[in-house]
Amino acid sequence: MNIQKVIEQLGYKRKEAEFYLAALQLGEAKISDLAEKLKMPRTSALMIAEKLQKDGLINYYVKRYNKYWVAENPNKLLLKLREVEEKLKEILPALKAMELKTALGKPTVKVYVGAQEIQLIFADIILAKNNFRAIIAWDDLTRILGAKFITNFIDTQNKHFLKLRLLTPVGNTGRLLKEADSKESRETRFLSRHTKSLNTATFIYGNKVAIVSLNETLSTGFLIEDIDVHNTITVFFEELWSIQQ
Repeated sequence: MNIQKVIEQLGYKRKEAEFYLAALQLGEAKISDLAEKLKMPRTSALMIAEKLQKDGLINYYVKRYNKYWVAENPNKLLLKLREVEEKLKEILPALKAMELKTALGKPTVKVYVGAQEIQLIFADIILAKNNFRAIIAWDDLTRILGAKFITNFIDTQNKHFLKLRLLTPVGNTGRLLKEADSKESRETRFLSRHTKSLNTATFIYGNKVAIVSLNETLSTGFLIEDIDVHNTITVFFEELWSIQQ
């Protein structure tokens, strides 16, 4: 895991994350030492130091007329994350009200590009709190999103008592899935033996349909929120479900 990238995800710029890590490594240092280590002008280093001080990530003390900067305990990063989470919880009802007002009676289509964005669709499935249906090329889905992510999703699904009805091509992976159905809140049926690969994953839940293209070059997800589209795709799914085993 890239430590610097994680710090940047808390809202810090690259140079700010680098500065904090440098201060942490040095223990205590004058601003000139930090500037030299980071190969930046002293004035730029001082601006970053003052900004991080306001955030409570670094502090200083004076010794013999020199100011020495010291990184605060890394637990401060966790506290900052919790503060952001609490603030988000406060405004979440207002955000949801805005979304509802905009979406009422208006179909929406959202596009997710790349594995990291596509993972948001899976988070939405959990948030919907409904049992769901899926037609999945499981091997392709695992290759794009990673086995660890898929395993974590199944665990989260189980914790929320959400059941999946799955249609997937027959094969070794499909058989393993079916064997694990009872402990993974799932019922698996196989598509026709002529269906070797789909290269897509389709999820039907709530009033939404998500279709994910599992292209290795550029995987893309399309999330359609429309009750008529949802109902039509559900009819197709149920027809397939009824003729499979």
